[in-house]
Amino acid sequence: MMVIINYLVIVVLIAAIVFAVKSRIQTVMVNNYSNSEMAEEEDTGVSMQDFENKMVDSFSRYLRLNLKAENMTAAQYKEEEKKHSRFTESINNAGYCDPDAKRIVMQHICNLLRSARMNYSNEDINMMIPFNNSAKLKVYDKWQILAYSYKQKYKSAWLSELIKEYNLDQGIDRYNDGRHWYWVSTERLNEVYDDFVGKRCVKGKNEDNKANLTFSDKINIVAQRAFEEKYGLGIADLLLEANVDEIDAGVSGNGYDSLYVMYHGRQIKFDFLTFGTEEELARVVDNIYKYDAPYVMSKTDAKIVGKMKNGNRITASRPPFSESYAFWCRMFDSSPGGRLKQLLVTQNKREDGTAEPVKNAFIVMEYLQWMNKGHQTGGVTGSTGCGKTTFLKTLIDFIDPTYSIGVAELQFEANLRKTYKDRNLITCQQTDFISMQEMLDFLKKCNRQVNIIGEDAEAIQSYFVVQTTGIASFYTMFTSHHDTTKKLVDGFGSDIVRIGQAASMAEAISMAASSLNWDCHVVNDKGYRHVDRITEIIPVERDESYPSTKLPDNEQSSELATRMDEMEYYHRSTNPDLYNMRENIIFENDCFYLINPPSEAMMRRIARVLTDEQMNKFRADIAKWVDASKDYGKKGQVA
Repeated sequence: MMVIINYLVIVVLIAAIVFAVKSRIQTVMVNNYSNSEMAEEEDTGVSMQDFENKMVDSFSRYLRLNLKAENMTAAQYKEEEKKHSRFTESINNAGYCDPDAKRIVMQHICNLLRSARMNYSNEDINMMIPFNNSAKLKVYDKWQILAYSYKQKYKSAWLSELIKEYNLDQGIDRYNDGRHWYWVSTERLNEVYDDFVGKRCVKGKNEDNKANLTFSDKINIVAQRAFEEKYGLGIADLLLEANVDEIDAGVSGNGYDSLYVMYHGRQIKFDFLTFGTEEELARVVDNIYKYDAPYVMSKTDAKIVGKMKNGNRITASRPPFSESYAFWCRMFDSSPGGRLKQLLVTQNKREDGTAEPVKNAFIVMEYLQWMNKGHQTGGVTGSTGCGKTTFLKTLIDFIDPTYSIGVAELQFEANLRKTYKDRNLITCQQTDFISMQEMLDFLKKCNRQVNIIGEDAEAIQSYFVVQTTGIASFYTMFTSHHDTTKKLVDGFGSDIVRIGQAASMAEAISMAASSLNWDCHVVNDKGYRHVDRITEIIPVERDESYPSTKLPDNEQSSELATRMDEMEYYHRSTNPDLYNMRENIIFENDCFYLINPPSEAMMRRIARVLTDEQMNKFRADIAKWVDASKDYGKKGQVA
């Protein structure tokens, strides 16, 4: 009997030890204050700063916790070590736009806010952010409530929906001088918030909580505030989770009071958003670029181009190189078809806020599909911010799914494998140890059937397009900043001469014109981005013989024949006709028109790739485009 009692006592003791150890691990993140500290807390009351200090101290203690000093079994130690390691990694990566890291840290913050040790009531949470008193809410409080509410409903599209619903992308004449600014002021944000809560407030029910937030909603908003101020990226943190084009900070005024969002090509300043101090802006800039960074910025290396964990491109600078700390975050979405549709809609919106498709938009869609089916090399050209890269991502959807794709980028930006997960696709980037030439040579040996050049920014890339098209690959697509087709072709020619791959400019331009088939030019017209034109490039098939050879035999040695040959030689040497440009499709009055069908030379090239059945379908589509464009000719315009 005594043996059984002793056994039970031992079991109870072991259970008590296990429970105590587990309780110790689970509460160590909140049980970090002495009685005197807790007494001091009660004296000073509850505030956002008070909670943040406790949170930082609690997390710091947990990160320093020596798990080996705790009485745990091997299995318990392994489990707790894994949790500890994951939390440590998450804290370190939270500022790199790592969604998994942020989720884990946010969970710990929410758990801390809900913990019995903190014992925060609804009134305590309202002391951190006055959810129960709209008059006391600061403009940033209102912004976070709006962001949280829209994010709950629209996920990553939350900012787009907020902008669309309240027309925050509409220009305003700030100084009554006829110039329009994209500007969201404090006053405008207050108006938006008042309208938002007006729709949610029910008289006599939630007048002290007009945003109609639950206790859990408030916890999440407070946790976001604490996260972004201590571990995240400040006022930019929520914006970096939104589907926008770009975020710029530290780029006007004193630096820390400036933040711009590029939305559909419009640079919108959210004037009510501020980092508060230069030190906070510096903290955010010092963290935002560090994921996989080649070096740490310093006074001597004061600029850097890198990427974030989610694939966004980040460019950052600091004094003394730039007048303030600043960053530019270029966002890249993973939606295959979104950007092309955005470039094929009108500037005017329907009554429900959606965009109206451009008339004859199908002509552009089908034309570019046939360019891919027919293995025609071309580029998407335009200025910065017009949507070239994401437009090119859309065109990849038109590539035959059985083809392998090679992508060359100066830096990983397009993230094509996230968009096209089932494609045979490899992307390479230039590094400190691998030059662009070495990377391109490598891709040639990978037997890629289609090549993609993320941005034609170096001479060797231009030559790569010419060198591989039709030989090492079926065709190539790229983006470029050239604003005219002539500058595109001649620019390629200059690049080829620069790297010594042609004896003369004429030879180089001829090489370029023979390789480039189409130029799809996109523009950003005061925030309205659209396809402007598609131009065909037609190399001139020149007769190499001289005029005298066509004269009768008895006149070929005459003075006239000599003069004719001299004139032809001079013309070929100074102003050779190396290529022609043919506008296939243009955009005018919110409508696309086919003003010239593809040339016979292009039709012959495409016919060598397509089956007879496909070629018949191509010709039928061209006839359909011509019919849809007949109004263009009727207006007396050149067809």
